[in-house]
Parts: sequence; C-alpha cells; structure tokens
Amino acid sequence: MVPPMGTACGSRKSVVSMAVGDPADTLRAFVGRVQRLALVVLICVAVWAATGGAFWPAWVMLGAGLVLVKQAYHTFVAPTDTEVTA
Repeated sequence: MVPPMGTACGSRKSVVSMAVGDPADTLRAFVGRVQRLALVVLICVAVWAATGGAFWPAWVMLGAGLVLVKQAYHTFVAPTDTEVTA
C-alpha cells in the first residue's frame, strides 16, 4: 500500500512537520536515510564483486556521500523555522 501524499513512510505526520518538529523524529529520519543509502551501496558492491571490472560502486558511494552531507547539514546545522522566529 502506498502512503498518502505528504506523509513520511506511512506515518500520519507530514514531511513538513517532521522537518520542524520533534528532534527525535528528525534524527530518526536521518538514520533511516543512512540505512537506506548503506543498503544501496552494499548491493552495488555485491554486484561489482560478482561481476568484476573497475570499481564502479565508487560513483554510487560519492553520490550517497553527497546526499548524506546535505541531509546532515539540514538535520544538525541549519536553523529550523522555530529557531528563526527571533
């Protein structure tokens, strides 16, 4: 079943409220992103190991790293709407 638009992974909380809501929810979303990207990288490395050739999963790792840096910035560094109200 596909979750309704505007919800994160089937939960009832909207994506927008998670971005500015409870820090535990934001951290949980970040950890989920790390786990999903790690799984993608592991699958790519397994495919490379089975087929051989040049180490092409490095490109996937580079892309995943860039995504994680951006997500980490928005999760841990960037001010939220509640912090900017000053």
